[in-house]
Amino acid sequence: DFEHVILSAIGNGVKYHEWQEQHADGTLSTDWASGNGGYAIAAWGKTAADFPSVSIEQGMDGKAVQLTTRSTGFFGAMMKMPIAAGNLFYGFFDLTNAARDPLHATQFGRPFDRKPVHFKGYYQYKPGEKLIDRASHVLANQTDSASVYAVFYRNHDDQGKAVVLDGTNVKTSNLIVAMADLGYVAPTDSWTEFDIEFNYTTAPDLDLLANRGYSLALVFSSSKKGDSFIGAVGSRLLIDKVRIVCEKEDVKK
Repeated sequence: DFEHVILSAIGNGVKYHEWQEQHADGTLSTDWASGNGGYAIAAWGKTAADFPSVSIEQGMDGKAVQLTTRSTGFFGAMMKMPIAAGNLFYGFFDLTNAARDPLHATQFGRPFDRKPVHFKGYYQYKPGEKLIDRASHVLANQTDSASVYAVFYRNHDDQGKAVVLDGTNVKTSNLIVAMADLGYVAPTDSWTEFDIEFNYTTAPDLDLLANRGYSLALVFSSSKKGDSFIGAVGSRLLIDKVRIVCEKEDVKK
């Protein structure tokens, strides 16, 4: 429900929002991540509200997440990284690698011990006016789009090595067993429900599942191609009330 928000900062003192998940025992953990930490590296003079990923009070029920594609200014354009898409994902962002290799710094997923069957929630979306590429050229007659998807994957390879999917392979790895992808995110200025069924290509191994041998990644972005620095400044995706519906074990007496 994104009600639990904290302010974080890097060495330059610029603060930004991070989200925590409340567990059944009342404890909180920072299981959600965003690219805010990477944006903070050059965000001198910015407030938390200026960042790509922001907590807002006007959610569907309480607080919500606002993801906005922002300009990275003169220096970003020089580096052919003219935009920073607002993003939020269930996983971890490696700040030590953010500037040098942002795709590998984006680590998707957390270990999960149930079989997910539906990915649900509510959203609003409005694309920005001008879609641009890495060279800041306007892509005529094209409109920005958002991303809303989930990935369920084996978190060890065939040699037993631990694996975390990242920005280079989150949709292409051969360890993926199921995906739930909204695809086209239709623009809407009112809270709209999404309910996506997981499409399984391989049945989960129940013993592996019980031992947390699978990870679940949930991904939201205000610009679908933001990882390639293609997007429209001002594209805005709001997210609230996200749920994963899992298969319940049929216990026979």
